[in-house]
Amino acid sequence: MNDLLHYHSDLADRSRLGSPMLFAGSLYWLFVALCTTFLPETAFPWIYLYSLAFVLPLGVLLAKFLHVDLYPKNNPFTMLIGIISGIQLFFIPVIIYFALVQPMQLLFAIGVMYGAHFFPYMWVYQTHLYTIFSVTIVAISTIFLLAPLSLHFYLPLSLFIVYTLFGIFAHTQSKRLQRSGAK
Repeated sequence: MNDLLHYHSDLADRSRLGSPMLFAGSLYWLFVALCTTFLPETAFPWIYLYSLAFVLPLGVLLAKFLHVDLYPKNNPFTMLIGIISGIQLFFIPVIIYFALVQPMQLLFAIGVMYGAHFFPYMWVYQTHLYTIFSVTIVAISTIFLLAPLSLHFYLPLSLFIVYTLFGIFAHTQSKRLQRSGAK
């Protein structure tokens, strides 16, 4: 049991609770909000889709910049992170469906997909931060699905704010855990 706890805390510490990926997601939602403001509506679905491909590489780049080891090689939970992240690939048909058939609800689908995908990280990192984050993202996405279309611009802006705040919380919480573990 101590080994299991060690792997949880080691991964949380070395990956800074995955905060670089939250910051990458934050930048994705900021980009989407800006595109929604300045580009024609017909381009939205394709911009949303193609820009998703940049979230993972951007997260890895941010991790290098922040000196964070997102994928520690000697921790068995690292593979679990890859599996959890890879689950999103199974949602590609759903996302494409929304892009082709219901493009105005595409951001809802992306928000729910990302929100749900973060839920297992509460076990991996042993923090309820990801439970709260996941539920918040799904709830905000659902609220905007039910809102009038004129308000849909605010969904990516809202998710940008939430991702940024939770990224900061995760980063500072991991630093606090690291300091308390060093004592």
